[in-house]
Amino acid sequence: MATSNPQPKNVKMLNKDDWRRVQTEFDRISQAPPETWANEVSHSGLPDPLKQTCSAMLQGLGMSGVLDRPRMSESSDYRSIAEGTKIGKFSIGRLIGRGGSGEVYEATRRAGDGEQRAALKILRPESAGESVAFDRECRLLATLEHAGITRLIESGMTPDGRPFLATEFVEGAAITDHCEKASLDLAARLNLFCDVCDAVSYAHGRMVIHRDIKPSNVLVSHDGRVKLLDFGIARLIQPDAGPEAVSRVLATPQYAAPEQFEGGAEGATTDVYALGILLFELVTGSSPWAGSESNLPAVLRRVMQGDVPPPSTTGRLVNLPPRQLRGDIDAIVARATARTPSDRYASVAALRGDLISHLNLRPVAARSGQTAYAAGRFLRRRRWSVAFVSAAAVSILALGAGIALQARQTAVERDVALAEARRTSAVNQALTVMFRDARGRGPADSVSVRAMLDDTAGRLAGSLDDSPQSIELLKTFADLYVMIEEQRPVEPFLEKALARGIGASDPLGHAELAYRLAASKIQLGKLEDARALIDPAVETFASAPASYRKQRIEALAVKASLARATGDLDTAIKIYNDTMEEAEQVFADDPREILTRYNNLLVFLNEANRGAEVEPVLARAEAAVAKFGQERTQQGFQVRLAKGTLLSRTGRYAEAEAHLEQLMDDRKALEGESVGYAATMLQVARVELARDKAAEALPRLEAALPIVREKTGPSSPITLFVEFSRLEAMERLGNTAAARARLAEIESGLDPAATPAMIRGLAHRLKGIWAFRAGDRALSEREFDSARRAYQDAQSQGAAFIDELDSLRARLAQQAVPQ
Repeated sequence: MATSNPQPKNVKMLNKDDWRRVQTEFDRISQAPPETWANEVSHSGLPDPLKQTCSAMLQGLGMSGVLDRPRMSESSDYRSIAEGTKIGKFSIGRLIGRGGSGEVYEATRRAGDGEQRAALKILRPESAGESVAFDRECRLLATLEHAGITRLIESGMTPDGRPFLATEFVEGAAITDHCEKASLDLAARLNLFCDVCDAVSYAHGRMVIHRDIKPSNVLVSHDGRVKLLDFGIARLIQPDAGPEAVSRVLATPQYAAPEQFEGGAEGATTDVYALGILLFELVTGSSPWAGSESNLPAVLRRVMQGDVPPPSTTGRLVNLPPRQLRGDIDAIVARATARTPSDRYASVAALRGDLISHLNLRPVAARSGQTAYAAGRFLRRRRWSVAFVSAAAVSILALGAGIALQARQTAVERDVALAEARRTSAVNQALTVMFRDARGRGPADSVSVRAMLDDTAGRLAGSLDDSPQSIELLKTFADLYVMIEEQRPVEPFLEKALARGIGASDPLGHAELAYRLAASKIQLGKLEDARALIDPAVETFASAPASYRKQRIEALAVKASLARATGDLDTAIKIYNDTMEEAEQVFADDPREILTRYNNLLVFLNEANRGAEVEPVLARAEAAVAKFGQERTQQGFQVRLAKGTLLSRTGRYAEAEAHLEQLMDDRKALEGESVGYAATMLQVARVELARDKAAEALPRLEAALPIVREKTGPSSPITLFVEFSRLEAMERLGNTAAARARLAEIESGLDPAATPAMIRGLAHRLKGIWAFRAGDRALSEREFDSARRAYQDAQSQGAAFIDELDSLRARLAQQAVPQ
């Protein structure tokens, strides 16, 4: 039987104008006391569908879900049912939770010689439209009888026509809180988690997937027993159902699998993913999406980044040092949280089996095929017969000192994390609703993420005041644009805010906005504007280097990008070399940031033709990728791209082509049509041109061009590089007239004074090739000379291109007949 939510018929889809009206009312009403929100929405003048959307956003500011264990405002004593009221056979007691649409009461009824306690869930009077969720949960719970799942006691209707359901009352704490309060060791945490897996596996055996596994839905009772709560958005597994058959209710974003964000088919592996995130939290004490490297709300970093970092690189628990997590636990979490469902454990039982193997010191399936690893597990099972007592004593002494130091550091980091959470909680919840609403609309008239960002960011830049909270919001939206590869909107967005004086009373905040704006200017080729912004920002952070280490390093990275864009690669390389050691300390728990720095340095070294320095940096980067399990991340892809560039530069074209083609396919599968994917297509095409395979290169370049043009602008360096490479391929295939006409069109739209020297050099090189093939060797030599001068103007950035140009001229000079 089907249990998916039917969608209401004739529901009006929100367009951009609707969204603007909702956002305007949301901004106004959210400033009022929460107890007045319902009345404000009612009198807002919005049509009913827009009122519902606005209400959902307001609920997102302080509530969790409809049926889970939500937070309550301590100042509000509102309850729709008075204490002592009879509902069925139950007498209503205290209110223990309130969500956006429902309430949860403690209730009691006579049972034999004693009383039976229950958690009674009921819809609030204004939320009758949510009754389908109650009906579904009742029907699913009625099929489940397991010690680890809250038992359905009774369901029915209240006298005023509202559905209710009563489940067994569980007095306990969320599993993460229980583990922290009891300071449980790794084995105890894993054993509790295995009990959770038992309950979820049982539900799967009854064809039920939970779809909202998270700490607040997994309680540990006072006697240490696990209870899985809230099947409010669960559904029956339907193997043949497509995405359209899935309920549009989105699970809690921090625990949702990628297919839940993307509207894909959900199954048992959806719960496997959520369990993987829960396991991460149990062994690290934090969410994988709550890193300190960015002020972006966790849900947005979650959507954009995608991959879960290894627990051993992010753990903060004093009694669970990284060495206990490195290896097995890292591999198990990685397998459970793979982006592609087919790459995860096929079942919850398989996940539990690997954890049992780990606890029993047997090899785990997530690390199968590693001979040295299997041998190591054998030795650990027999460690007392092979270990030296003196070595063990030294380890214990070192561990004791490490725990004391880590305890002090953890307290500081916890304060920082709490401060960040307070700053971003409201925007996190509001944007969660924004993404949730967008996913639930039809494709024909839906509001794109970019459109919603544009609308919200535009209003923010024109309405915020000069406060630290305003600066945090501006940084958040600027970073979000960058993460979705939309640099162009950042410039007007931040310029408008700075023009209004935001940051004027806060030099640090102003500098943080300025270096982000400078980075956008560089991407758009406005280099002098960028220089005027970045130099004062760097000076601000340098005034207190110990306090502003992270900001100073990030601003210097922007300054290095500016040096590269102006052709001064030696300065860019020096900045990175000078700051690499400090950056490795500042970003010690963030392998992605470290890999980004390695990758940028590799790009600079390759462009500067400093090949002797490339290989050792590449070796360090590849070692970091393997150590931190970053093979299928953007940073890991960039390391592989650097290797392909090295293979190409050293003349190993066949090897380079095979390597880059595999990378291109992997990027497309993970990132879609991103700038990184297009850049890899460009590299493959350049290698194919070097191998005289223009017919294969041309379609790649034509596919890459619209991607980079849309995401980086029509005159950005990468767009022009793709354009010129495409024209070279066209000419080699005999379409010379069209190629020359397009080049003339491109050049007519460029400002000669503002066009980077590298781009001018590429244009002259192309015209030199064409003149040679047309038989005009004199013109060809003049164009090549102009190209050489342009490359020289580009300084170190043009060095490798000068070498390639000289090699090209030598080959052409040996040809008696133009080709």
